[in-house]
Amino acid sequence: MESWDTHSLIALLIIFCALFSFFSRWTKILYLYVLSPILGKPKDLVKLYGPWAVVTGSSNGIGKNLAKELARRGAKIVLISNEEEKLSIVAKEIETECGVETKVIFADFSLADEEYTHIFDAIKDLDVGILVNNVGTAAGLPGLFENMTRKQMWDLSMINVCAATSMAHFVLPKMKSKRRGLIVNIASTAGMFPTPFANLYGASKAFMMSFSDALRYECKGTGVEIQTIHPGFVDTNIIDSNAKSTPSIFFPTPEKFAKNLCSNIGVVGSTAGCLPHDIQCVLVEMLPRCVQIWLGAKYFEVKNFHANEQKEE
Repeated sequence: MESWDTHSLIALLIIFCALFSFFSRWTKILYLYVLSPILGKPKDLVKLYGPWAVVTGSSNGIGKNLAKELARRGAKIVLISNEEEKLSIVAKEIETECGVETKVIFADFSLADEEYTHIFDAIKDLDVGILVNNVGTAAGLPGLFENMTRKQMWDLSMINVCAATSMAHFVLPKMKSKRRGLIVNIASTAGMFPTPFANLYGASKAFMMSFSDALRYECKGTGVEIQTIHPGFVDTNIIDSNAKSTPSIFFPTPEKFAKNLCSNIGVVGSTAGCLPHDIQCVLVEMLPRCVQIWLGAKYFEVKNFHANEQKEE
C-alpha cells in the first residue's frame, strides 16, 4: 500500500509539473502580447538603460532593422559588422530617418581576440545602455557535419559563440557600476532541440540560450537585464542566401520582426520575439524529443536539397 501511495504521489507530482509548465508558457504569452501592451506604458529605452545601443551584425537582416527601431526610440547607435560599405549606408539611413548619432565599426568577428581591441577602444568612452548580440553565421549549412571545412567550423564558433561572450564581458562591468543596462542575446528556435544538417549552428544557439539564462541569474539585483531572443524562421539569408521565400505571419520580414521584437525588449527574460513564433515554440516544446529532431531534420534536409540543386544549376 505504501508503495502504491508513493508511486501515486510521484505520478501526481509529474502531472502537476507538466501542467504548471504548460500553463506558465501560455500565461507568459498572454502577458507579453495582451496584458503588457494594455496595462504597461511604452518604455523609454534611453532613460531606462542609457543613450547608446550597440548592435552587432547590423549591416542587414534582423540586426539592421533592430538598429533602426532602437534609433526610432531615441537611442544613438553603434553599428558593427564586417561589411563596411553596407554599414555606412545603414548609418546614413538611420541619421536621416531618425535624427540620431551613429558610429560605424568595421570588424570581422571570425578573427582572434586581437580583433576586439579596436572595437573596445571605440566604445569604451560611450555610455552603452543596450548591447544586442545579433551577429551570427550558418556558414557551410545546411549539410552534413563532416562536409564542413575547418574554417567554416572555426568561423561559426567564433562568430556565434565567442563574439557574444566577448562583447557581454566588456560592457557588463560598466553596466553594473551604473546599475542599469540591457544585454539582448539573439539565439534561435534551432537551439531548443537538436537540428540535423545544421547541428553546429543549432548547438551554438543552444549555447547562447544557456549562457543567457545563467548570466541572467548572476545579474539579479544589479540593475542589469539579460534577455534571450529565440526567433523561428525570419526572411533572412542566414541559412541559404539563394533561397526565395514568401513572407507570411509565421515567416516575417526582418522589418516586421524587428518592430515586434523592439516592443518586447526588456519585458520578459526570454521570448521568440513575435506572437506567431512564441506560439510555435510552445507547440514544439510539447512534442516528444524524437519528433522535434525529426521535424528539424526534415526542414534542413529540404533546405540542403534545394541548395544542392542550385549549385548544380
